[in-house]
Amino acid sequence: MIASICEKRIIEAALGSTDEKRIFEIGGGSGTLGCLLLEDNIKYSATDVTQAFYLIQNRLFDYITNGDINELVNQDLNINSKCIHLPYWKLWEMRENPIDIDLVVSNHALLEMSPNSLRFYLNFCKNAMGNSKDGLFVFQGGGWRIDQTLIDLIELFDEYGFYLKYFDHSKEIAGFSLKEGSVKKEVLLALKELLINGVDKEKIYALGSHINSRLNSSQIFYCGDVGDRMNSAFHKISTENKVDIECVKKYYDSFYAKNDSPDDEFAEYISCKKKIMR
Repeated sequence: MIASICEKRIIEAALGSTDEKRIFEIGGGSGTLGCLLLEDNIKYSATDVTQAFYLIQNRLFDYITNGDINELVNQDLNINSKCIHLPYWKLWEMRENPIDIDLVVSNHALLEMSPNSLRFYLNFCKNAMGNSKDGLFVFQGGGWRIDQTLIDLIELFDEYGFYLKYFDHSKEIAGFSLKEGSVKKEVLLALKELLINGVDKEKIYALGSHINSRLNSSQIFYCGDVGDRMNSAFHKISTENKVDIECVKKYYDSFYAKNDSPDDEFAEYISCKKKIMR
């Protein structure tokens, strides 16, 4: 849930106001971000190719909306629904007449797609945002690299007409817009400098963990209204009082002080106890 709170803040920072805006999430995972948005009465749509995630999203969104989910697996499209849940095959069927969306979010997923799947989503989303005054695409973390690197990802966004407006290395945040003007050149130069300085290209799979130690944490790139808005919002957040991380850990640890969950029991059961001789 903590990660989803951060992701919700990214959306709000990019849009400024979420009133009457529709958010489309690619790869909604366990559904927590969707639940937070729906709880705030924000129009939300989502898709996922993973069956287990899609099923749990269906149950969660149905519960959060008190049964008012528009489930396109077995229902006709209702564009007035607060929550539209789209199976991946419906995206192909509606590619020529997609639902209107204002902002797309996809966290820790884009680099895990096949290149053709990623190209489909970029093209679909660009068409779906054709009537929007915003036309934004944001993500926190590109995902685990499979066939492409972060540099490839940024180049592909540019190829499909998405201009990089905001990029923060240390927070793993990127924001794109359909309006011209980009910091792509500066961002790619910074990433390529990492390669020159000895970071393995294979390790640049996302915006963070393997490369943060070699980055300047204050290295933030932004331009245009979207970039200015995101930068201002994050700066404001950085000055607010924070709950200490140790308090958060203590809170979550309290759940495990009583009984292990079935998952904990299984993990303990399969763990190897053999000592490694050195």
